[in-house]
Amino acid sequence: MRRTFTAEEKASVFELWKNGTGFSEIANILGSKPGTIFTMLRDTGGIKPHERKRL
Repeated sequence: MRRTFTAEEKASVFELWKNGTGFSEIANILGSKPGTIFTMLRDTGGIKPHERKRL
């Protein structure tokens, strides 16, 4: 089953990464796998994307 992250969890991933926390430690904090965290960060270049807004 695929793990989905809430907006708060995604924000914490980027904040932890920005503060120098590694993949494995972030995964342990969120109860996920390091590869999942790596993929999330890789897809955005490690930079938090802008929040989506509906007009």
